[in-house]
Amino acid sequence: MKISKFNTQIQKKIENIAPERKSILHNIARKIITTFYGDGQCNVLFVCTHNSRRSQASQLLFNHFIQSCHLEIKAFSAGTEATCFNQSMIHAASYFGFDLTTDKESLNPIYELQNQPYQDSMQYFSKVVDHKINPKKSTVAIMVCNDADKNCPIISSANYRLPLPFQDPKSSDGKQHEAATYQASFVEIGAEMLYLVNYLNAHK
Repeated sequence: MKISKFNTQIQKKIENIAPERKSILHNIARKIITTFYGDGQCNVLFVCTHNSRRSQASQLLFNHFIQSCHLEIKAFSAGTEATCFNQSMIHAASYFGFDLTTDKESLNPIYELQNQPYQDSMQYFSKVVDHKINPKKSTVAIMVCNDADKNCPIISSANYRLPLPFQDPKSSDGKQHEAATYQASFVEIGAEMLYLVNYLNAHK
């Protein structure tokens, strides 16, 4: 099964996470745990400018790995503006076995995961921070691009707002290495989401 192979691949990639990134992830995990036990719940909101690439992958992969952690924590995503879930990132997810489908084509389609080994009832589409689907309290906001961190207004639902920027694969759009770049981005984000969840598991 593609996802099983992906999980094995990501487990090996954890070894390549730089110490400074691990320190950032440790801090994020501590804030998630503090919020969870302080409020009795915790939501994680991944934010980037267009809610199109990095924040969508972060939401999907955090929700994938958190299934192994017996804490009721769900990830959401948002942008400073709404566009659409980028097709190249959707293709990268599909390459590793995460099949996202939509019943209705539009400028901003709503996708759902299919044939997963766990229950994921989330809808994946581009939205702004204050969209009704996003949490209204007990939230740890994680800014996955520098532009959003600088320009995003106050996130009223957030107990904490923390930076975790990833390189934008958009720079490869239209180029020969586009697919490989998006796949590499998906793997990089996956490794850090797994590391984060493993730390949560060990320190909950």
